[in-house]
Amino acid sequence: MRLTSSWISILALAAVLLPLYLSGASVSDINSALDLSGNISCSSGGSGWSKKKAPFTVEDVKGISAWGNYYLVASAPGKAEPQKSYSFSIQVKGAGTVFLRYKVSLDSGNDSELCAYEGSYDYGYLWGDSDYWCKGDYTAYDWWLEDGFDVGTETYTHTITFALLGPLGGEWYEAPELDKEWGEFLSKKAWLDDLSFTPDPDVSLVHFYPDVREPGEDSFVGSLEVELETPYENVILRYTTDGSTPSSASPIYREPFTITETTTVQVMAFEGSAQTDGKVYSATYYARAAMPKITANKQVFADNVTLNFASDTEGATFFYAFGGVNPSHTGPDPSGGTTFKGSSVTLQQSLTVKVLAWRADLLDSEVAEQEFIIHLSNPVVSCQLDNCSNDLSRPFFSEQAVVSATHNLEAAVLYYRLNGGAWQNYGAPLTLTATTLVEFQAQRPGVTSSNIVAVQFIKPDQEFALPQFAPGWNLLSLPGQVSQQTANQLIEQWHPLVYDRAKRTYHQAGRLDGGQAFWVFSNPNQPLLNNGSIFLHPLPSIQLLPGYSLLGHPGSNGAALAVPGAWGWAGDRYLPKETLEQGQGAWKHSAAGEILP
Repeated sequence: MRLTSSWISILALAAVLLPLYLSGASVSDINSALDLSGNISCSSGGSGWSKKKAPFTVEDVKGISAWGNYYLVASAPGKAEPQKSYSFSIQVKGAGTVFLRYKVSLDSGNDSELCAYEGSYDYGYLWGDSDYWCKGDYTAYDWWLEDGFDVGTETYTHTITFALLGPLGGEWYEAPELDKEWGEFLSKKAWLDDLSFTPDPDVSLVHFYPDVREPGEDSFVGSLEVELETPYENVILRYTTDGSTPSSASPIYREPFTITETTTVQVMAFEGSAQTDGKVYSATYYARAAMPKITANKQVFADNVTLNFASDTEGATFFYAFGGVNPSHTGPDPSGGTTFKGSSVTLQQSLTVKVLAWRADLLDSEVAEQEFIIHLSNPVVSCQLDNCSNDLSRPFFSEQAVVSATHNLEAAVLYYRLNGGAWQNYGAPLTLTATTLVEFQAQRPGVTSSNIVAVQFIKPDQEFALPQFAPGWNLLSLPGQVSQQTANQLIEQWHPLVYDRAKRTYHQAGRLDGGQAFWVFSNPNQPLLNNGSIFLHPLPSIQLLPGYSLLGHPGSNGAALAVPGAWGWAGDRYLPKETLEQGQGAWKHSAAGEILP
């Protein structure tokens, strides 16, 4: 049988192509040789690569092992076919790092190389670690090299091509020069083994906001805006909120949505019309009753207080407990405490109240906690000073002071102490005959005691000789505070006049205070005579109000008081007066008020 020229051509082409096809590694071969599993797999085989079993020998290196007993190897295309590529592809899902073990002995001087790229060779990864080796450079132990490269979130499914390129040909080709005496050789091969993929732990296919993995983020009061997100540019999210499993017919997530009741949001990710990983991602958000508001029926809690509970959750029921007990609507607190039910409670002692709001279709509210202190009101102190005054603002007496205290709460117990001594039970009015600091306090078991009410009762003890009057008007002052009894005696003798700043007029004095100037008229025909002395209590200072004031010497010491700009009375006219002696008075103007001395 004779073959025509056409058959001869076909057979010649088959003779070339068939060996290449038979020598190519299949998808199954590549998966096995590179130990691919899980989220990394071979998507297309390719000619030129072969699955081989370890151990194997390369030149002088013997006993080279492989990770799973198999590896891939390919001989680079020759210069007759410039930059021809032997390639296969793998797929990985998600962002992460591809790791591999490899070895190359390629004519990289003429651009023969092993590379991996996704989409475009221009953005790939190259391995050209050596042009040639010298015998003795490697052992079976350190023969394999390790490397890795990252894939990102531009797409979820990554198709990565591994290609072995032959050298340049034609006029640009330069033959490698090997020094064989030194043992240099060039295998013109590439080896691959143990290809794996590690997902990026910080990149998730679906994100929920709020993130239910964070404490407290899985519950809400009233309404909640839910947001979904994927970092992958080509992934769309389809979701449901009615309990059904998402499908390709479910709504596509485009913008945040609002929920007002307990809801499970379920999400499935798609690349185009295909599911990415087949998983359903879900987050459940629980509607919660609003935290109760605790209000009191009064601001000052002197004996009891009624607390009222309210919540923004309509129809809520309130459960409350005291102290360290946490309220519960399901039963007793594990600590053995008691929970009460109701919308109000009256406290008669200081307590911490904890309240929760409950409704059957909602989670319990957060617990509202507030401390209420029943604080006894202060005792009411009264006095009788020399049987002529009960003015606590001027607690000065000449002979005795009778001091009393009462409280508006019958159950309160009153205590007192004198001059910082021991506390004693108060039962009857106290009679004082000397300067004494008296303190009172109301107490009651289970209730915070009242504030301490302190009053210093003073018996003036500094003697002051009364001044001699000049005929006519005299401008005088008392260098210190006197008792009302002493003041009454002086008023009866002198009929002094004091200045009323508010009315801008003079009137008969009803009280004489230390540091206050007043006028006394001595009739030339019946002059006032002063042959005695009085006891007073010197004042540390006096307060001037803005404007003109009639001032006197406070009596804090015997030295003259500097009063620049003052005007004193000279019997028939005013004259400038720079200092005041004890017992003298003067007019002085103060722009903003001041304290003397």
